[in-house]
Amino acid sequence: MSLLAACGSGGDGGGGGPVVEAPKLLSIQIAPATITKAVGLTQQYTATGTFTTGPTQDITASVVWASSSPTTATINASGLATTKAVGSATIKASLGDISSPAATLTVNGATLRSISISPAGASKAAGLTQQFTATGTFDVGPTQDLTSSVTWTSSDITKVTINAAGLATTKAAGASSISASRNGVNSNVQTLTVTAATLVSIAVTPAAVSRPLGLTQQYKATGTYSDGTTPDITTNPTVTWLSSDTSKATINAAGLATTVAAGVTNITASLSPVTSSAVTLTVTGPALVSIQVTPATASDAAGFSRQFTAIGTFASGPPQDVTTSASWASSTAAATIGVNTGLAKAVSVGTPSITATLNSISSNAATFTVTAVTQWTAAASLATGRRFHTATALVDGTVLMAGGNVTNSTRTATSETYVTDAFTTRGNMGTARGLHTATRLGNGTVLVVGGDDGTNALLSNELYAPSTNVWTAATSMVTARTKHTATLLPDGKVLVIGGVTGTTVAGASTATAEIYNPAGAGTWTPAASMTIGRSAHTATLLANGKVVVIGGESAQGKRASIEIYDPALNTWTTPSAVLATGRSDHVATVLADGKVLVTGGFNSTSAPITESQLYDPTAGTFGSAASLATGRVFHSATLLNGRVLVTGGFGGAGLVGSSEVYDPATNGWVLTGALANPRAAHTATLLSTGRILVTGGLDVGGASASSITSELY
Repeated sequence: MSLLAACGSGGDGGGGGPVVEAPKLLSIQIAPATITKAVGLTQQYTATGTFTTGPTQDITASVVWASSSPTTATINASGLATTKAVGSATIKASLGDISSPAATLTVNGATLRSISISPAGASKAAGLTQQFTATGTFDVGPTQDLTSSVTWTSSDITKVTINAAGLATTKAAGASSISASRNGVNSNVQTLTVTAATLVSIAVTPAAVSRPLGLTQQYKATGTYSDGTTPDITTNPTVTWLSSDTSKATINAAGLATTVAAGVTNITASLSPVTSSAVTLTVTGPALVSIQVTPATASDAAGFSRQFTAIGTFASGPPQDVTTSASWASSTAAATIGVNTGLAKAVSVGTPSITATLNSISSNAATFTVTAVTQWTAAASLATGRRFHTATALVDGTVLMAGGNVTNSTRTATSETYVTDAFTTRGNMGTARGLHTATRLGNGTVLVVGGDDGTNALLSNELYAPSTNVWTAATSMVTARTKHTATLLPDGKVLVIGGVTGTTVAGASTATAEIYNPAGAGTWTPAASMTIGRSAHTATLLANGKVVVIGGESAQGKRASIEIYDPALNTWTTPSAVLATGRSDHVATVLADGKVLVTGGFNSTSAPITESQLYDPTAGTFGSAASLATGRVFHSATLLNGRVLVTGGFGGAGLVGSSEVYDPATNGWVLTGALANPRAAHTATLLSTGRILVTGGLDVGGASASSITSELY
């Protein structure tokens, strides 16, 4: 090292400061001093420095490493030696003019006889890791650690993955066999059992709140599990809610606290052995002055429910939500309302008044107009009967109908547009096709992708320009496909996933995906592939910009699994969440809260499914939704005013004419008006007027007929 001197001069006070000597390197020792390795392995060396003062220091990354025989063994700047050929090399480290004693690295021609991996019988919860080690036995010399030199394998990567360093990551409950190999030598097999994800922590919200005496406060408990999921466990029957001072507030099994007296209490939730941090509930005592019910006016059709809210004004402090504390009433039997919920159900045509009362204080009277059940009305007819076609809402409110199946074996290239209850024939596509996709791009043009011509899946794509009503050929895909999906990404590109390749009869479901970039002449780029081939699946854009693929058909039958594509990373992940029932040809609809409603489809026996499910992207879980009254496939599902209208389809016994509406507020289905013409494989499009246009589909006339009729809801 060097000597540091502090000195000063000038003026009458000139003079020098003390001389401080920095620690000086005296010697270097490297380890190991002597070792024998087989050809093709590595050995990490460390360098330790001794100084004039202070403790010894690890200077492995600071020294210059050297091998006397690079043909026998090389060594990098980090001290990692790699054996190359039989022989002996001396390893040294130096820093400045200080060099270490030489260490001897002998490279023998030992032959690897066996590999043993450990640990045996390991078990981990989903979302955790397990380190495996591999030990090699050679024909001569000692055993050696081969952990970073072998190739690691997991028999089931949906349950366990393992990296090149032997670090296994558990994915989902089950088991996977772990093995290692090198130079044709295979190890023993160890089983890693993956148990269900374990609860790591509980968060209770809100963290701190103040409520007036006599009111309630709903708490939410969110569990964080070892696999990273964060489900709502508020009403889990094994969760215990506790108020530290029940003289101030009590809390029930559903996390609803009721204030008892002015003061402070702490609220916790526990699910053995995990307990949340305490949150504070302060009970105040101002008197209730008035109650305002909102909305002041509301309207809904018979069978549906409407949520009303009661806001209380107190003598001091801010207004408070008293919806679950007040007593609710409807003035007539045209509507019923939960006593402490504010959820009114429309029963029959009428105009009842809705009121809330608390502590002898009554609210304003809100008007709830109950209308008759919405009915379907006939709309103009298509020029060409079609099913498995596309209907795309254009920027100006016009709807473009393109292609489709005319009969089981015949496809059409025709297109037509709908506006103000009239269809106008437009130009023909270059290729007749059905079971294709149509996506409106950012510039207003429509991209039609793939499909089939009745015999084979198509590579070709076409673009429709609304300004000229002209179709032009677009760049062909890398892979021909039908029964695929196309999703418009936030950056304006289109992600095409899966589908059937080859012939429509004997084709296989593909795992491939590709991305269309509309810039310039339009180009296709292969994207990462899914873990399995799928067709007749759904692909839904989530609020976070990722795409969730649900279910579908593969060589193994109907799939219950899901996969999530991240456009930013061009990667797929396979969450542990799965559908309760594998399904294909279903529909997935994004709700206003970001959850995804999955309806209908074929099950493993090709029967239409009645059960519905809700996928929560935030928690990464599937929950049950109310079941449809009628199981159906090849139906439509359209988001309308926060609810989902499911229409038509095939019900097993024949075409379905009924329509059902899913209400997220009640997690229930309500039967609404029926179609005049039962149909399946039709389209349903939300118009700019707020109405829904249903067109075409399989006709009641038989399997070979497609309908020309349309209806409006």
